[in-house]
Amino acid sequence: MLLQGNNLLSLHSLKHVKSIYGQVKLIYIDPPYNTGKDSFNYNDNFNHCTWLTFMKNRLEIAYEFLREDGVIFIQCDDNEQAYLKVLCDEIFGRENFVATICWEKKTSPQNDAKWLSDNHDFILIYARNKKVWRPNLLPRTKEMDARYTNPDNDPRGPWMGGDLSVRTYNLNYDFPITTPSGRIVNPPTGRSWRTSREGFKKLLTDNRIYFGKNGNNVPTIKRFLNEVKNGITSLTVWAAKDVGTNLIAKNEIKALFDNKNSHIEAAEIRNQNFQEVSQENYSNDNIRIHNKVATPLFATPKPEALLKRIIEISTAQGDLVMDFFAGSGTTLAVAHKMHRKWVGIEQMDYIENITKKRLEMVVYGEQGGISKAVGWKSGGEFVYAKLASFNALYKEKIQNSTEQKELENIYEDLEQKAFLDYHIDLQAILKDKEFKDLNLENKKEILRLLLDSNMDYLPYGDIKDAVYGVDKNTIELNEIFYKD
Repeated sequence: MLLQGNNLLSLHSLKHVKSIYGQVKLIYIDPPYNTGKDSFNYNDNFNHCTWLTFMKNRLEIAYEFLREDGVIFIQCDDNEQAYLKVLCDEIFGRENFVATICWEKKTSPQNDAKWLSDNHDFILIYARNKKVWRPNLLPRTKEMDARYTNPDNDPRGPWMGGDLSVRTYNLNYDFPITTPSGRIVNPPTGRSWRTSREGFKKLLTDNRIYFGKNGNNVPTIKRFLNEVKNGITSLTVWAAKDVGTNLIAKNEIKALFDNKNSHIEAAEIRNQNFQEVSQENYSNDNIRIHNKVATPLFATPKPEALLKRIIEISTAQGDLVMDFFAGSGTTLAVAHKMHRKWVGIEQMDYIENITKKRLEMVVYGEQGGISKAVGWKSGGEFVYAKLASFNALYKEKIQNSTEQKELENIYEDLEQKAFLDYHIDLQAILKDKEFKDLNLENKKEILRLLLDSNMDYLPYGDIKDAVYGVDKNTIELNEIFYKD
């Protein structure tokens, strides 16, 4: 499901959907970093306290969506990482802190950096209940398996030699070993063997000790490939060569929208019906992709390989993944390709031309990002919906107006259709000389303040009230959506 609207209000709306609330296995978010660079098309320049409050409100409700064995991954940088960690300790509990991932987001030094060249981000990981959450193992690579060989043609197959000695000294495990060539070998100074005399004899009898081709080497213990785990435990440092960089992510998005066969129409999103709820269901025969565009690039998008790593270690096929800072839709695209259910929320208008269109291409079978690595072909479906907006729509119109005449055209709509603060006389204000003498920006600010913020969005309980003019189809779709 892809939902457009304020993410805090959207999350509270989704609390009433039983198939989502308390059912999420993984939440991944990449919120504004509070850097002053406006990197996310949000106001990425909050003051410190405002940013923490902004995050606190959203993380508190996010906690409620997690399953008992659920987990949240939160992307951040040095700017607020320490404070965010303390905030998350408060919300999720210090005992549920799992780890901090250090991701190598770029590989080239920034030579004009004033102090040090920043090349990493952090990802905080918290479990809802650390006692029951366990990460999945990462799949073994061909390079790892290539380290296993079979120089002695052991019928059990390839193996890799391991050190027979250990750092912890134990007198009972300190004894001489005679190699097949007759050489006497003792453990290195200060170390002992990892097994007793009896244990060594058993290993030797089972052909698990190797002395080299000529039988004269220090003994090693044979670890067979068919006996190792089917995967590996993730480290906390994720290298660019394994999970990609910001630059790779930019190129992934650019490739999606610059390909002449899958361009998206770049048109300004007009004030559409915010009561729209639609379902997208595609196959190879049914594609709805337009044919012209130029696409805006996000400043710090995340590569699909990074999200693949996160989803691999925290979910299984069929699990529910959530991202309420959906942005360009990377989390949702990767979740879809990996056969996970997903919920994405994004408030910015680019959701129509970027996020939604990207997901349409995924359903149709686009082959960028991780598609080939996971064998993605095509298929699936998603629901696209918007919060029913009333006063929020007028606030947006006021904010976007650039001329006095344009603002005057909004006045009539405000009085006839919008919900004003109950003690406001709009006509009296519009006729007031002081108001007329104000510049455009001050007029816009006053008009926004006149609107009742309690009516920015339509409550579900009021959907059948005739005063709001909600159509029958929208009412029926909402009833289906919120049904028990």
